Order: sequence, then structure tokens, then C-alpha cells
Amino acid sequence: MDRLPFVLGSLTAVPTEVRHWAENLKTAPGVYVTSYRGRPVILLAAGERPTGGYRVTVSVSPDHSTVYYSVQAPGRDDFVIQVITYPYELLFPEPGYLPRFVFKHGRKQQEIAPGFTPIPGQDE
Repeated sequence: MDRLPFVLGSLTAVPTEVRHWAENLKTAPGVYVTSYRGRPVILLAAGERPTGGYRVTVSVSPDHSTVYYSVQAPGRDDFVIQVITYPYELLFPEPGYLPRFVFKHGRKQQEIAPGFTPIPGQDE
């Protein structure tokens, strides 16, 4: 299997400052980029969802130039918490890796331009 140029936040320990940064931005869907201790961090936010059970899924093009992300809804028969949620995924890319980001919704695809949002209290 080909090694990806990033690590998913759902598969690694996330620093508290990064988690707080993501929690503050997750309500607005989009792609956000910041730097933490000199390393890039990318947030893929789905925005508001009506229940639990939603998640952001990530895939990458064969040449790694494009990151595709989508929001996966819970299954029809899944038991989910009845509360508004804001699913997101974090990417911790290798330095210098900044691909195109494409949001996939069914057969539709939309390129999303990332916005830089600093982590409060950092001098970078």
C-alpha cells in the first residue's frame, strides 16, 4: 500500500491546542489550515449535522495531488444520539504538502480553497 503524505487526526494523538482550534472552527463547513510548532495542520469541517453518527471520510488521488473528502451519514437503521453535531477530520501533512481539496457530495464535486486560521497564542 502506498504511504500517504499525511496522518489522520482520528488515528493519532491530537495536541490540546490543535483540538481547541478545531472545536472553535468546526461549525462552519470548509477547509482550514494552520501551523502548530512549525508543522502544518488541516481541518476538514462538515458543519452542523442533525444527529450523531456523521463522519468526515478522506481519500486521496493516486498521485496525492488531491484530497477528496465527504460526509458519511449514519445508516438508516443505526441508533444515533439525538443531538446536533459538527463532525470533522484533522490532517497532519508532511511539511510542504498542500494538495487541492475537493468536497464530494454524491456525484457532485466542489473544489474548496483552504483558509489560513492561526491557533491563538502562537507566534508562528
